[in-house]
Amino acid sequence: MYVVIDRNTSTVVYKGTIFMNEGEYLDVDIGSLFLENSESEKDLIDIKISHSLYFRPLVASRLGMKVLFKKLRTTLQTMAVEALIYVYDAKIKLPLGVSVSVEKNIKFTASKAILYSILVAARRSCELDIIELLKRVLEFNIKVTLSIQELRAFNNVYNMYTFGRSIAFIKKYGYETNMELLIYMACLCYSICWDREEQVKLLEDNYPDAICQQMLFDAAIFHEKTSLVKEYFFKVELNSENIRKITEMAYDRGYIDMIKFLLNHSDKLKGDLDENAIMIAIEHSDYELTKEIINKYPNIVSASCLAEAVESGDIRIAKLLINSGINLKSPEFNGITIANRNNDINMLQLLLENGASDGSLD
Repeated sequence: MYVVIDRNTSTVVYKGTIFMNEGEYLDVDIGSLFLENSESEKDLIDIKISHSLYFRPLVASRLGMKVLFKKLRTTLQTMAVEALIYVYDAKIKLPLGVSVSVEKNIKFTASKAILYSILVAARRSCELDIIELLKRVLEFNIKVTLSIQELRAFNNVYNMYTFGRSIAFIKKYGYETNMELLIYMACLCYSICWDREEQVKLLEDNYPDAICQQMLFDAAIFHEKTSLVKEYFFKVELNSENIRKITEMAYDRGYIDMIKFLLNHSDKLKGDLDENAIMIAIEHSDYELTKEIINKYPNIVSASCLAEAVESGDIRIAKLLINSGINLKSPEFNGITIANRNNDINMLQLLLENGASDGSLD
């Protein structure tokens, strides 16, 4: 059911339905339509169709959404998603007296609350792993976008589907300016998180644009799915930014295999590895890997890399780093302090023999 409201006079000028016969309506307290939601909520629910007239789908009201979301959590969840798709794709007809002065071709999908419910349906389709439902959800012609703030506002009202994972992904990778792809990004996050291979392939095929492929790669990084990272790395720009995303993930999670992966394909890279690569090699006491990285990327060796080697107590790697030409007198290098604290006489002797001094103490 839906209504057309005149906000200037706070009256309902038309009631319509999709599922019911003409003249049949749900038993709805019309007065509650003006009391249930705050003005800010109404702006998220209503579709402006003229100067003072607004189209309001009742399923988008607070009560309607809560009923819908509860259905999505029951054994009727598949039917609920299908009904949602049918309703939102339906053609809305208004009587001549109303339609003369209003915008034509009104669609439910012009309501921000409806977009939020479609987002919920998309998530449930991913969770249920019903690929045909997901295909239909992705076919929606969405006419509005939600900002991060509006998405959080819905989360606060309904407190059922928080989309915290999607919000964190969008903010981390700076996709706030690409909110027209919100449903795609949310589906990416959940499909990858839940290891839905067929869904991921569907998203890849249906969204071949460079920005969408970049989002797919970033989502694989975000969820630390190394097999997907390796697969989609070659479908994005092999630049320093994307390389760093891999090295940061590798360093944070101890994925030394990802550094070896980058080295094996170094001839294809359009940028250098960074100090994260050396750091993880040091953490794993991998002398040969450290040596290979230094030989290929000598300019990425830093004072912090040597400090990490001093902390680890690995003399061989420390010598390797020193021989690469690192400045032991740099004020950033606190190796003497670390060796003293660890009572590492051999490391302390190595540093002093190569020019480090008490002047490098913090």
